[in-house]
Amino acid sequence: MCDDLGFERLLGEEGFFARMLGRSPSGAGRALLYGPDVPVVLLTGGPGMGKGRLLRAVRDRFATKLPVIYLDCGSPVYTDRAEPEPGARSAATEVLVEAARRLSTWQGTGGSFTFPRLFAGLAMIATGVADGTPEAVAAEVERYAELPQRQRFRAWAPATSGAAPSSAPSGTC
Repeated sequence: MCDDLGFERLLGEEGFFARMLGRSPSGAGRALLYGPDVPVVLLTGGPGMGKGRLLRAVRDRFATKLPVIYLDCGSPVYTDRAEPEPGARSAATEVLVEAARRLSTWQGTGGSFTFPRLFAGLAMIATGVADGTPEAVAAEVERYAELPQRQRFRAWAPATSGAAPSSAPSGTC
């Protein structure tokens, strides 16, 4: 199907996406198209022009070698997930949580991803729960407890785990 749509030149071993991602669909390294800068690609076009098909094809071709996920940010599922707590959630926060969940299961080179700053940001947003009690905020933060995080300081334990901070010497990282 990719040949029929003209995607092969974009998705092939020497194609645009291999050079943008620095790795071909087979896993071979490729010279980066953009140098040291972070790549951004904007796909535009009307309904039915193939944007979604191209992105699904990128995911299908590259996801075994690179951490690639496909999310439909316009899906109503994210709005539905945000609805119970509009002061602490939005469709955008739910999309971020879904992306973090998917990337945290990556089993390829380098292992899974962790998102300590995302967790901290979501925890701050969680303070906007309608019932602003400490229990309500803690319950909202618990939703994000499954997101993997690197423990940056051995002396710190998440409040949601019920563990008390250890007596490690100060300055231990």
